[in-house]
Amino acid sequence: HDQYTPLPARAMEGSQAKDKALAQWDPTVAGLHLGQLVEIQAAGHEGEQGQLVSWLPDVGLFQVALLSSGEHVQVEPRDVQSVEMCKGPGTGGGPESFDVVVGPRTDRNALGEVLSSSLRER
Repeated sequence: HDQYTPLPARAMEGSQAKDKALAQWDPTVAGLHLGQLVEIQAAGHEGEQGQLVSWLPDVGLFQVALLSSGEHVQVEPRDVQSVEMCKGPGTGGGPESFDVVVGPRTDRNALGEVLSSSLRER
């Protein structure tokens, strides 16, 4: 028979920390997660980019912080798509391109890593 071997306390703490870190991106709805850079396809904001701030399950809408103004708008999941190929200033992006999105859901550790990498490349 299989014998149960408990995890050391340190391993459990690491696992719990990882679960907590991943929970900040939950829920994943329509393949999108909170904090993600998206482009809106809804009338009135078509083509605008923003960061997914929250999921409002009671009304079935995402709340998105617009990059252009910081305004928060509510949109249906079908009107939001991931920005897959976002080129930064040093990688073929245009004059309005950027290296990183800083918004209400930006993870500070990830931001630090991106900024450090960006500075090393220059």
